Amino acid sequence: MKNRTFLFLLIASVLCAALVSCARVPASAPVNGPAAEAGTSAGAREVTTAHITKAVTTLSPTQTTAAEIPGAPDLPEEQTTASATGKISSAPISECDYLVLVNKTHALPEGWENVIELVQAENCLGETFSVERQTLNHFLKLQKALAEDGIDLELYSTYRSVERQKEIREAIAKENGEDYAKRYVAEPGHSEHHTGLAIDACIVEDGAIVSGKEVFPKVHARLAEFGFILRYPEGKEEITGFAYENWHFRYVGAAAAKEIYAAGLTLEEYLGEN
Repeated sequence: MKNRTFLFLLIASVLCAALVSCARVPASAPVNGPAAEAGTSAGAREVTTAHITKAVTTLSPTQTTAAEIPGAPDLPEEQTTASATGKISSAPISECDYLVLVNKTHALPEGWENVIELVQAENCLGETFSVERQTLNHFLKLQKALAEDGIDLELYSTYRSVERQKEIREAIAKENGEDYAKRYVAEPGHSEHHTGLAIDACIVEDGAIVSGKEVFPKVHARLAEFGFILRYPEGKEEITGFAYENWHFRYVGAAAAKEIYAAGLTLEEYLGEN
């Protein structure tokens, strides 16, 4: 009888251990869900919990740095600019082109959402966003450098799906009129925010967003150093198709960004598409 009881307890112990082991979630379990403002995209790649631990953090120079984002080492500039066709093609693309041109006349390339890797990040206000991995990597470096000058630059708007862009445009046109929407809001499928490479940034002071009109010029002067350009500069509306936006930055890689900034060009002019 004692042997049977011992055998029963032994079997029960083994089964319990097995059940506990199966119930655990692996550290690499995928975490779905694009950023709240980004909208849902079937093409957005899943980010593992290991990535979330590093990428989803308050964007503060005292916390996660760019080098700590798994899978996002600095790319040599020749790699970030090698596929710089900047031209729309009906054929699906096979790799992320950091100089891709998306504007009123160039639609998002077919298959784009299948080749970019989106990661999530949280700003100091607790808002979560999806950003292309390299773009976030370099934004964190830019943010850290600006913080040393007393400037708190934060994410305000990043990746958006085509569906989300449609909702935004319709709402703005309804509230402000069609002419206003045409000037300030891209048509669905023609927004840089679809690429994951564009960032609308904001200046935060004492925990609140401020206009930053006097601060943004200082930010603009540091953009190229970290691979960003001011996408819609003042006086270039006829070329870009959009009014001046001091908050809209686009990642293109440091080599191209420095050339564009030094020559005072837009992305269209740089690619010969103006």
